[in-house]
Amino acid sequence: MPSHPFINERFLTMTKSKFLQVFVFILVFSLLPVLSACSLEKSMLERRQAQFIDVFDTASVLIQYTETEEEFKETAEMIHDELETYHQLYDIYNNYPDLNNIKTINDQAGKSPVSVDQKIIDL
Repeated sequence: MPSHPFINERFLTMTKSKFLQVFVFILVFSLLPVLSACSLEKSMLERRQAQFIDVFDTASVLIQYTETEEEFKETAEMIHDELETYHQLYDIYNNYPDLNNIKTINDQAGKSPVSVDQKIIDL
């Protein structure tokens, strides 16, 4: 085999797995600057917080890291709406229009069957 100044015999006899290891090693280190730039982007996220005291008779705190206030408000509203839904379903003290909740089940106990939301059954 002809000799080349940059390729030695050891390189030519390198196994496939060893070659793959070297390739992955070079690939990982070549991507480090790109990955570190991504982490800088994440550090631009701002911590935002909201509190809800109108659901489940307790304080619920939402903490989220977002780029914009609008993104946070959208998420907070969605979570609050979901908490409000569960609050009404599992409320044992109040009735709500067009909703059979735990209070409805207790009020009708021994009198008649009550159809309820699947979320109550899933609990």
